[in-house]
Amino acid sequence: SHFNSLSHNFSFQYSKEYNIFQNNSGKPTAISVLDDKLIIFKRNEMLYINGIGPDDTGANSQYSEPILITATVGCSNPNSIAIIPQGLICQSNKGIWLLGRDLSTSYIGAPVEAYNELTITSAKVVGELNQVRFTTNDGDTLVYNYVFKFWATFTNHKAQSSEVINNDYYYLRMNGELYKENRTSYSDAGTTIKMRVEIGWISFAVLQGFSRIYKMLILGDWYSKHLLKVQVAYDFKDAYLQSVIMDPELAKINASTYGQDSPYGEVTGIPYGGTGDAYQVR
Repeated sequence: SHFNSLSHNFSFQYSKEYNIFQNNSGKPTAISVLDDKLIIFKRNEMLYINGIGPDDTGANSQYSEPILITATVGCSNPNSIAIIPQGLICQSNKGIWLLGRDLSTSYIGAPVEAYNELTITSAKVVGELNQVRFTTNDGDTLVYNYVFKFWATFTNHKAQSSEVINNDYYYLRMNGELYKENRTSYSDAGTTIKMRVEIGWISFAVLQGFSRIYKMLILGDWYSKHLLKVQVAYDFKDAYLQSVIMDPELAKINASTYGQDSPYGEVTGIPYGGTGDAYQVR
């Protein structure tokens, strides 16, 4: 068989002494290229081949025999494979794992275990945002930021597939509609996008150390019209016990945008940087 990638042409023969079907471990489920290696996946195994391939006559191959990386984790879905600076990400039957460039394996999908049963249809790297987006056809899209190592989800984003072309992200919805991401707009085809951020429990001492909080400040930047709703839970109770809604416009947080006059400096009588207050809520 022959496998083509950007700069490699891999070939190997199943008649070699070491056969990747040996030990009844099943047939390959996916392949990918990581640096100078061809990664071969099975449901519960990862192997690799490296070396210099044959010449134009098919002779003088220096490819290695398939070498076992791990016999406990594999890839269950070839659509879930993505290459990031740290290595290769894929979905196994045990969640989403990272195969590092040093061939170590680590479980990065613990925060999104609740979504393990979703069917991933594509995995695309949006490099400018340091994200991998895993679209699904039966639920939310999973988004992994590989710099900060945290997860998020996109709702209303079921997709047959997705692609990144010239740094622009496209996805094909289940009804056949094709969408292109617009990073200067904060709506979903005219529908307001609601962003939710939830942090874990804040402990100010070991375990359930006793402390009081009298004030909390939220500091940010204003990008578009919205309402800010803050809900607070405490004493390790699941229900939110306090809720506050703030309208930034009524608070005059964005009374004037920095540099909005054209040409710059045309408007007189406005303090440098605009009249709006800092986006800081107590």
